Amino acid sequence: MVSEAAALVSAAGHTELPDVPLPQIVGMRNPLVHAYFDINRQILWDKVQRALPPLIAQRKKSNR
Repeated sequence: MVSEAAALVSAAGHTELPDVPLPQIVGMRNPLVHAYFDINRQILWDKVQRALPPLIAQRKKSNR
């Protein structure tokens, strides 16, 4: 899960990735795991569609 991976990013990683909203990504885990019946699926899907592609592109760029 993306949120679990984000939780493992070191302090140095946070410094290297200032544009990545790591605390917000980590914070999404609890509602998704524990309160999934309360999640608005349309809002979640919109967030995934808009936020995930730039994060993937940024990750690929940083691996070069």
